[in-house]
Amino acid sequence: KDLKILSFDLDLPAYIMFTSGSTGEPKGVTISHRNLISFIKWIQTYFKFKKNDKISNLNPLYFDNSVFDIFSSLFSGNTLIPFNKNEVINPQLLINKINSFKCNVWFSVPSLIIYYLNLGVIDKEIMPTLKTIIFGGEGFPKLKLQHLISKFNNKTKFVNVYGPTECTCICSAHIIKKTDLKNLKGLPTLGKIIKNVNYLIINPANNKPITEKFKKGELVLYGKNLSAGYYNDKYLTEKKFIQNPLNKNSREIVYTTGDIVFEDDNNNLYFSGRKDTQIKYLGYRIELGEIESAINSMKQTKECAVIFL
Repeated sequence: KDLKILSFDLDLPAYIMFTSGSTGEPKGVTISHRNLISFIKWIQTYFKFKKNDKISNLNPLYFDNSVFDIFSSLFSGNTLIPFNKNEVINPQLLINKINSFKCNVWFSVPSLIIYYLNLGVIDKEIMPTLKTIIFGGEGFPKLKLQHLISKFNNKTKFVNVYGPTECTCICSAHIIKKTDLKNLKGLPTLGKIIKNVNYLIINPANNKPITEKFKKGELVLYGKNLSAGYYNDKYLTEKKFIQNPLNKNSREIVYTTGDIVFEDDNNNLYFSGRKDTQIKYLGYRIELGEIESAINSMKQTKECAVIFL
């Protein structure tokens, strides 16, 4: 009877995740308690983790994939197994820890999976407890993905997730099927937009919505998972978080991702490039234009171009 229930504003920040620091000035994305609770509810519904599941926390805390690791465990009552940097990059240490703790969920960028795939140590015989392998943060080459799936039996689930930090880590998900691997030259699907996230595809030249299927445009996100903007950066917030072009009657903010996508007849999204020079490497967002600007600011530089190979 003496229990006091504390109430607070759900729109207060739960955490600030810094991203895209290619020039030494990363942007702080402010994620509220409301954003986070909405994201957690989706995790619980989509993945249905159980109390006896053990999630391998391979993602560093400064990378937003760690938000999935931590809160999927805390709110599902299962076990989170943290890995330090040395354990993540050392095959023997990683294998021993995954097997000794019987980890059955793996979530990382594709680069880490491909690293172990090339070493020949990620398969059902060496890591027999893995039941779910989730990857996101960058593209996964289809030939490599086909190779990975061939190493496991049909009981292992593979999930491709996608989403910017500004929309609380993940905004779409897709469970890989055999049909996804038949056309190895085709574009990989980002899957369907998750619950509590709304989206538009717009023409980046005039911000007008695109309704035709298979027509390319910029992906725009909004809804309960959308951040309020960047910490202490009004200019960039107003540039990237704009008024919903479909809403002429009231204020409704949407986030312009910069990702060029198109949608098929089944509402699956496909990534088709960027409207700028941003690239992703090892899960990190890197602005090539910002690097060029920093180099060009040096007196010794006459002209430069930054190219990702």
